Amino acid sequence: MSFHDRTRTITKGVAALEYFTNRSHACRLFASYLNDDPPHESILFFRGDGGNGKSLLLKFLRERYCKRIDARDWETVKAAEDEAFAALFGPTGSAEPVPSALLDFAPLPGGDESHQGAFAGLLKLRRELTGHGLHFPLFDFACLLRLQRTEGITQDRIRTLFPAEELNLVAAVVDLGLSAVGFTPVGALSTVVLGVLSKHFGAKPNEWFTMWMQQRGLDADQVEALRRMDPDRELVEVLPELFAEDLNAAMAVDGAPKRVVLFFDTHEAFWGDPDKQKLVHDRFFERDEWLRSLLKTLKLERGLAAVVAGREHPQWARANEDTRITNLDLQLVDSLSDAHAREYLERAVDVDAALRECLVEYARVGVNQIHSLYLGLCADIVRRQRRRVRS
Repeated sequence: MSFHDRTRTITKGVAALEYFTNRSHACRLFASYLNDDPPHESILFFRGDGGNGKSLLLKFLRERYCKRIDARDWETVKAAEDEAFAALFGPTGSAEPVPSALLDFAPLPGGDESHQGAFAGLLKLRRELTGHGLHFPLFDFACLLRLQRTEGITQDRIRTLFPAEELNLVAAVVDLGLSAVGFTPVGALSTVVLGVLSKHFGAKPNEWFTMWMQQRGLDADQVEALRRMDPDRELVEVLPELFAEDLNAAMAVDGAPKRVVLFFDTHEAFWGDPDKQKLVHDRFFERDEWLRSLLKTLKLERGLAAVVAGREHPQWARANEDTRITNLDLQLVDSLSDAHAREYLERAVDVDAALRECLVEYARVGVNQIHSLYLGLCADIVRRQRRRVRS
């Protein structure tokens, strides 16, 4: 038996997507966010207990449903029943892919939680949106300012944080000298950005940048204000708004994608301690304040979609007015039904009906409620035992 066979699990990765079962309502709803016109103006929030499959759902939606189809095809698909909907939406020839980015707030191996902060988290989103005609000039500029004034700018750090297609822009800004005497913010920024756009958009980069500038409403005073900010306090606080406003402007320029999706997983990880409810109001809400600031600044009406998953109902309507969010489309990700649990096992593992019922009962957490992760782990055990016997 190979190492791959011994370690392969059907609860993670490609195999988990292959055996994805049910969640038809969530899939239909998400597809409507990308295909209905005008765009939805709510933030889609999937809530459910641990192990119910929220993370898998987000990955499945990103992998299989991040596309926009022809309006006439969409009306036909939208009217279909659940099983027919999935069959029709999948192979649609008129579909165009929708750019997306996924940020999981769960601690990384070794306990790294830096991506829960605005600086690392937003840069990850920014890297994942590379290659779709979306640019973030002012956000990039602010990130470089912070780097220069905190940990310093090195070639290795720049390559780690910024997408390869923007390295010319970054290098040009650094070469100009971010704090040089006589630095003309907009003039210099425009010069280096136009240099990068020349590579990407051919002979007429000015058209893109001019439209972007008009949408952004950018002037010299705004850029100069960034240079005067404290890097660890003021500058970090404005990064979510800068990112969102750059993206808002990019979505209004000719040739922009019709939709862009930002996925956020494991929202509860912002409060790693079990006694989070004991935190006073301000301390409780400061944990995910930058995320709320980002989401509130996004202009969803321009085709931006935000999808969040977490174990608990978000308390965003109780936050301070500046970052209070009330436009939530809250959806429950519950356990699998008995029927869907049996369907999953029929696809995932070759067992007789008696053993299949045993596995369903073992993973049962209530009447017509089968725990998704437990069931997948049970199927894993059976599959591995079968492989041992065959080997």
